[in-house]
Amino acid sequence: MNDNENPTISCPANITVNSDPGVCGATVTYTAPVGADNCPGSVTAMTAGQASGTIFPIGTTTVTYQVTDASGNTAQCSFDVTVNDNEAPTISCPADINVNNDLGSCGAIVTYTIPVGADNCPGSCYSYDCWTGVWYFYSLLELTTVTYQVTDASGTLLLVRSMLLLLTMKHQLLHVLQILLLILIRDYVVLLLLTLLRLG
Repeated sequence: MNDNENPTISCPANITVNSDPGVCGATVTYTAPVGADNCPGSVTAMTAGQASGTIFPIGTTTVTYQVTDASGNTAQCSFDVTVNDNEAPTISCPADINVNNDLGSCGAIVTYTIPVGADNCPGSCYSYDCWTGVWYFYSLLELTTVTYQVTDASGTLLLVRSMLLLLTMKHQLLHVLQILLLILIRDYVVLLLLTLLRLG
């Protein structure tokens, strides 16, 4: 007699959880399905995914179980385990900086340790106004806020605003150049008038 009746198996419903604190994933437990058959001797095994009680990574993992009876008939079921990364990255800026202007200069070179963001998952992006690598600024005696941003791989943002530095340096330099130009024009006009008076 041949057994041509397939075994049966039923999986848990899909599972969605948030990541564990400080971990790029989550420990997920579920009741492992066990197949049934009309004849004894069936074996159930996981063929894809991860076992219950292990750390599932961020994203969706499909878990598949298959039951095989003594006659080689099979049946399988699957369910998804989705882990969302809702943990914001962290970043800490230095304390506010107050300095005197450099000797003979209308400003000061300010140095500080660039803050670096951290996250429970790799792949975080650190930026300062869409660019990085800033070690110092030449500040024209203006109190300004510097903003650093860290974005983790899941797109969660964290902004930190701190310290003084110059974000409007270009406008300040233009203002200084305008003043210098006016001084030069004034001196030229005075020199021209003196020359005309001497010639007259």
